[in-house]
Amino acid sequence: MSRLWLAGAACLCVILGGQPVLAEIVPFGVAFQDRGYRRISEGDGVTVYRHQSASEIRLGAEVQLPAAPARVMATLLDYPGQVGHVKRLSESRVLAHRQGWLRVYQRLSILLLNDRDFTLQVTWGRDREVSWIEYRAVNDGPPPRSGVVRVTRHEGSWLVRPTDGGRASLVRFTVSMDMGGQVPGWMVRPSSAKEIPGLFQAIRGLLSRSSERRVAWFPLK
Repeated sequence: MSRLWLAGAACLCVILGGQPVLAEIVPFGVAFQDRGYRRISEGDGVTVYRHQSASEIRLGAEVQLPAAPARVMATLLDYPGQVGHVKRLSESRVLAHRQGWLRVYQRLSILLLNDRDFTLQVTWGRDREVSWIEYRAVNDGPPPRSGVVRVTRHEGSWLVRPTDGGRASLVRFTVSMDMGGQVPGWMVRPSSAKEIPGLFQAIRGLLSRSSERRVAWFPLK
């Protein structure tokens, strides 16, 4: 039975710090609205969705990118190369990698708030024509820093499917995150959704450079 079908059939519930984190893969062919999401914006080729009942930041997005799936995957997995391009990402370094997985430390700089940081366990693969990436926050990383809020609830996924004869890609993104600290959810959920188009704008810019940069864990073929 297909891995993506199983993942898309229900939420993946992972226990982190004693609390459940809900992360979903919404497979191609299934509408975000059928999984409890509502479309909140559409522009510049990016459609953004927000889950209607989730208390944490829980978003989905879909976009067409002008690059083959292998280049899109290499760009998404080039975590160090995203610093300086992805907004608020001030640090991103790979702690360990093996075939099919990475462990990545990241720090976010947020205006008027303490920085946030987390360590992600990242896995990826391919199911027929669809390439996928999943990530989740884990405790196996650098110790907490003074003045930086450690995020323990953070999960997401990317699905990449070829279009235009393999010359372009349809991409679906989901993310579930609790920013931690004393920030109320009603304050950060709307602003997080507004930043999704900027994320894809950064990815488009990085795609034009992926032919020049190679990452050891996902070499372009």
